[in-house]
Amino acid sequence: MEMSHMIADASQSLQLPLPPRIITVSDLLYTCLRLRASPDEFSRYLNELLTTSPMESQLVCDNLIQRPHTVCPDPLHIQYIVSAVSYSPPIVSLPPLLTTLQKAPLDLRIDVLRALTPVVTKSWTPNSPQDVAQLVLGLASYLDEITATSNIFLEPVPIVNEALRDVVAGFVSALTENVNVDKSFGYGVGKEHWTAFESSLGPFIDYLRVINKPLGDDLAQKAKKFMSSGDQKMRPSTSTIEAEPKPPSGKLPWMGCMLERRPKFGSQDFTAKVDEVFSTQSSDSAICNLVSAAFESLSFCAMTHDHTRVTLWKYFIVNRLPAIFQKHISETPGSSLEYSLRRPLFMIDENALAIVNTRAANDIDVMFSAPTTPYDVRHEFLKSMAQLGLVSFAGVDRILGRNGGDLQSAENFEKPLVAEEMITSLLHMDYYEFENYIRQFVTDVETMGCLSQGAAVDVMAELLSLLSVQRETLKLRVLAQEIALSTVTMNIMLLYRDPYEIIRPLITCLDTWSYEDESNFQDNYTDFGLILLLVCSFYYHFQLDLAEMGPFNENSFCMRYLTSSGVGHPIDSLGQERSDLLGGWIMGLFDMNGISDDMMRSCSPMDYALLVPTIFQQSVAACNRNFMDVDTLKGGLEYFLQPFLLPSVVGALHWLANDLWTLRDFDIPLQILQALIIPQFLSDEARPIHKIVLRIGGLSIYNIIQEILRKATQLPDTINFNSIMDTLSPHVQFRKGL
Repeated sequence: MEMSHMIADASQSLQLPLPPRIITVSDLLYTCLRLRASPDEFSRYLNELLTTSPMESQLVCDNLIQRPHTVCPDPLHIQYIVSAVSYSPPIVSLPPLLTTLQKAPLDLRIDVLRALTPVVTKSWTPNSPQDVAQLVLGLASYLDEITATSNIFLEPVPIVNEALRDVVAGFVSALTENVNVDKSFGYGVGKEHWTAFESSLGPFIDYLRVINKPLGDDLAQKAKKFMSSGDQKMRPSTSTIEAEPKPPSGKLPWMGCMLERRPKFGSQDFTAKVDEVFSTQSSDSAICNLVSAAFESLSFCAMTHDHTRVTLWKYFIVNRLPAIFQKHISETPGSSLEYSLRRPLFMIDENALAIVNTRAANDIDVMFSAPTTPYDVRHEFLKSMAQLGLVSFAGVDRILGRNGGDLQSAENFEKPLVAEEMITSLLHMDYYEFENYIRQFVTDVETMGCLSQGAAVDVMAELLSLLSVQRETLKLRVLAQEIALSTVTMNIMLLYRDPYEIIRPLITCLDTWSYEDESNFQDNYTDFGLILLLVCSFYYHFQLDLAEMGPFNENSFCMRYLTSSGVGHPIDSLGQERSDLLGGWIMGLFDMNGISDDMMRSCSPMDYALLVPTIFQQSVAACNRNFMDVDTLKGGLEYFLQPFLLPSVVGALHWLANDLWTLRDFDIPLQILQALIIPQFLSDEARPIHKIVLRIGGLSIYNIIQEILRKATQLPDTINFNSIMDTLSPHVQFRKGL
C-alpha cells in the first residue's frame, strides 16, 4: 500500500484530515497525537511506514520516545509505545527500546516501564533468544544504575530513585513469569549474559529488602525459581539469590519475632516466654537454645543487610541476654555454664558464616568467624558474662580456645550504674546542671555496656514518671526533647521496658495538665508541646496501637489528638467557645498587636493543639478569598516557628498532607509548607524542636510532594522543591519503624 493510500485510509477512519506527507516516525507520532488516533491505528500506520521506508530499530526507538511539546507525558503517547511492542508481530523490539528509554526523561521512563510490565508478563514473545540476551543485559544496566546511586544505609532513598526502583522491580518480576523468556536460557542466553544479570540482580534485591522488604522478598522468591529452571551449568557456582537467607526456625522461633515492628524485649510477653523456657527446660538446654536463637536472628538480619535490627540484636546479645542469665542461673556451676555457652557459639551454620563474612564485614560490626578472629560479637557477649561474674576470664579462654587477656584490660571495664543513686542526684540538680548532664547522658546510652545500659534505661523511665507526677515540667521537657532526638535511644529503651511503662505517665500528665494562675504562658506551652512530641515520637516511630498505650477515657486529650491530628473542622461545627478561640488566634496571628497574654490565658495548650489544623485551614481559605495576601499569611504563620508554638506544627503538617490534593490551587499551601520546612530563621532553642517536628510530620509531606512532582502538569516557580525534599529526606525513615 502506498503511503498516500495509508493517509487516505487514516483520514477516513479518524474522520479528520491528515497532512499530505508523513516521512518520519516523529511526524507520524505527532500527527496521531494531535488527532488522538487510537493505539491500534497508530501501530498500523507505523507498520506501514516502516514497510515503505525501513529504518534501523535503534533509530525508531529514538524517535518513538521523543516527548511531544508537553511538560508531562501524554498517556496516549505511552499507549502508542506499548502498542508498538505488543503488536503482532512486534513493530518495535523490546530490548533496544529498554536501552533507549535510559536516555528518556525520568517520568516518561517510569510510566513506560510501568505500562510495559503487564505486556512482559502475558504476551511478549522474543523474536529470538538473542532478544532475551540483549534484554537481560539492558535490565542489568537499570539495576546497576539504581544500586550505584543508592546507599542502603543512608535512608531514605533519593527521590530520583524511589519510583524507578519499584517500577524496575515490578518489570523484573514480570520477566521471571514469562515462559518464552525462560525457554531461551541455554539457547542464545549464555553464561556471560546470565552472570551480568545475576551480579546486578543480587545487590538490587539486597538493597530492595532494606527499603521495601515485602517487595524484595517477593522478587527474591520469583528470581530463585526463575534461575533454577534454566541450564544449571551456565550459572556461577555461588549465587546471591541461591544463598537466600531463611528466617530462624530453631527451637525458639518466637525469638526472631521480638524485633517485628518494634523491640519487644521489654514486654511482659517476652519475660513470660523466657521464664517458660527456664521452667520447662534444663538450665543447659535453656542457655543453649536462647544463645542459639539470638545469634541465628542476628545472622539472618546481617545477611539481609537490616542494619537497624543488627544493631539492636547486638545490644540485646551483649547487654540484655547476660542480665537474663544472671537472673535465672545464679546457681549454675561455672564449668557447666561454660559448656552450655560453648556449644551454641561454635555451632553457627557454615553457610551463614560465609555470607556474613563476605557481606557484613565491611558494613556491620558483627562477624561470626573462626575462633581465631581477634574480636567479634561473641567476645563482647562473653566479656559481659565475665563482668557480671557468671564466668571467669579463664573460662572465657576455655570457651574461645584462645587467649582472652585483652578482655581483662582495664579499659574494657565500666563502672556499674546504680539507678537509684543517679535518679536522686538528678532530682536534686538545678535546671541548668540537669540540662547539661541529661543531654550527655542520653547520648551515652548507646555506648554503655551490660553494667550500665539497662540501669540507664531505668533512670530515664523512672525520671519521666517522677517528673510527670511531681509536675517538674521544666526538667521533664528537657528529658523528653533529648530522648525524642535520639531514635537509637528510643529503640534501646524498648529492649528493657514496655512502651506503656514509658509513655503512660506522660499521657496522664498531658490529660490532666494544669493551666491556672500561670504567669509565663510561653513556657507552659513549650513544656506541654515537648512532652506531647515525645508521646507522638513513640506512637509514630513504633507504630503503636492506642490499646498499647493504655486505657483512655472518652475525654482524654491524647486520644483525641492522636486520632484527629491534621483534621480541620468547619466553623459551624466548633461551637461558640471554640469558634471564639479560633477567631482570637487568627486575629492574634495576623493583627499588628500579635498574640496577647489574654489570648493565651483564655486558651489551654490542649485546646490550642486540637485547634491548629483548623487555624491553618481557615487562614488558607481567607487568603484564597482575598481577605489577606500571601505575604501577610506567611508573616502571621511565622509565629509557629517560635519554640512555644513550634511543637504544634505537627498538626499543621498533617493537615497539609491530608488536604493538599482537595484544594483547587495548592500554590498557597505549598508556600506555607516551604516556610515551615525551610524557615529563613530559627533560634537555637527552636532548632532541635523543629527537627523532632519534621521527624513526626515529614513522611506524609515527603510522599505528597513526590506525587506532585510526578503528576502535576505545571509547578509553581515560587517553590524550591529540591530544598524541601533534601530537608525532609533525613527524617522520613522515622515513621517507617525499624
